[in-house]
Amino acid sequence: MNGKRAVVYVRTSSAGQVEKEGPKVQEDLCRAYAAMHGMVVVAVLHDEGVTGTSDTRPMLAEAIAMVEDDEADAIVFPSLDRLARDTQVGMLLMTHMWNAGAEVHNA
Repeated sequence: MNGKRAVVYVRTSSAGQVEKEGPKVQEDLCRAYAAMHGMVVVAVLHDEGVTGTSDTRPMLAEAIAMVEDDEADAIVFPSLDRLARDTQVGMLLMTHMWNAGAEVHNA
C-alpha cells in the first residue's frame, strides 16, 4: 500500500441532518479529499446522535485507537463544525488525535 491509511470520521447530531449534511454526504466529501491527497480509506466511522458540544465520541475514540494500533495514519473529517461546535471541545479532540500520532485532515 503506497498511500497513508485514513479513517474517515463523520458525525450527525439529529435525524434532520441526514439529507443536508448526512453521513453519506460527509463520507463522500472525505473520500474525495483522501483520494486527492493519495490516502487509502481503511474505515468509515460514524458517531450518530452526538451533539457537537460533547467530547464523548465512541467512534472518534475508535479512530484514535486505530492510529495507536498502527492500523491507520490519518483521520479525515468533513469540516470543523462536524468535528465540534465548541472551539474548546474541537481543540481537545484534535489534541487527542495528535497525541495518538494521527495526521488530522479537515476535508
